[in-house]
Amino acid sequence: ELGAMDLLLSGGEIFLRKDLMEILQAARKLKYRIRLKTHGGRIKAEQIEQLVALGVSAVDFSVYALEDDIHDAFTQRKGSLLRTLRGIDLVHKAGIHVEVKCSVTQINKNHYQALHKFFESRGIKVDFNAQIRKTNGAVFDPSALNLSFPEKVDLNLFKIGLDGGVRERPEPKKAPEETRLCFAGINALYVAPDL
Repeated sequence: ELGAMDLLLSGGEIFLRKDLMEILQAARKLKYRIRLKTHGGRIKAEQIEQLVALGVSAVDFSVYALEDDIHDAFTQRKGSLLRTLRGIDLVHKAGIHVEVKCSVTQINKNHYQALHKFFESRGIKVDFNAQIRKTNGAVFDPSALNLSFPEKVDLNLFKIGLDGGVRERPEPKKAPEETRLCFAGINALYVAPDL
């Protein structure tokens, strides 16, 4: 009723849901463009055909480094890197668009360039983010994981280089009528699974 066209299903871990395929079928009936976000370690080969048949447009995977000990430190699951890489291969080989999402922190700050090179050679884009925020009600405060300002500059220069370097920015035609810090309810809406 709101006129949404895109649906991103995220978690927790969406592949833990026994009714995931039913949810995706309902989303297709509503003609959503479907994108999934997962760690990928729970994707089964038989589910891939269903994802293709349902027209899932993209799957985002979280990867933090190509070294088991670094990646697995984030996930707190031994062997999770290998399971994630297997999931990426399954989805990518099926022809579904794959992107890797990597939060860059003090733990993996020396690994993002190798991560980019590894996935670029496979035709997979990596999106790096250095904004580590505390969540509502979190017991653990992750702010100590944030990169220093010079480290964030280095990461952004690396990303600019990937985009073809600095380009001249055109002057805006007119000033925006209002400035917003948050676009929730304007161009994005988050729905909790227990509503």
